[in-house]
Amino acid sequence: MKLIKLLSFFSTIFLVGCKTPTLGYFTVQPKITESDLKYNKTITLVINQNIPDSLIVSNGKKHKLIVTKFRLTLEQGLYSIFKNTHTDIVISSKVDPNGMNLVLDGIMPDWEWYMPGSRNTGGSVELECKITYYAFIYSNGRRIGKIDRTIFSKKKTINRQRKPEVFMDGIRVMFEDVYSHTISYY
Repeated sequence: MKLIKLLSFFSTIFLVGCKTPTLGYFTVQPKITESDLKYNKTITLVINQNIPDSLIVSNGKKHKLIVTKFRLTLEQGLYSIFKNTHTDIVISSKVDPNGMNLVLDGIMPDWEWYMPGSRNTGGSVELECKITYYAFIYSNGRRIGKIDRTIFSKKKTINRQRKPEVFMDGIRVMFEDVYSHTISYY
């Protein structure tokens, strides 16, 4: 009887320790240098329908993170970075033929191993969030630019329970990058 209780106890601890972390809707505070210039423009933000609302960020079998309400996180994050520099922000499912449009066309989050000092040489190995994203800039219905970038989170971890924090940091860095590249087309 005592053996069964011990096995049950260790099985429970093992299963709790192996649970895949889940991250729902979240907000981040991008660090952007806002221009004193207030753009007297409306910007329409479009999230491509191919970007899923729920996804599993994984680099194989070991390092997984389940993300839910991802589209809402993206919409609200993009809204928050443009709200102080634009007179009006519209979230839409299609490009507006008038004014500026940012279309987030694709996003592929992943994990990557990072070694301090170099990506190829010694030191301790940590996990960082790698995000490749694609976006298009439209002005008055005409495509004027493409953003095709890969960014990395500033935060890194060796602790599997900190993966949500590292992922959120990667999204924050992506928002900062989207903002700086978008306003470069003005």
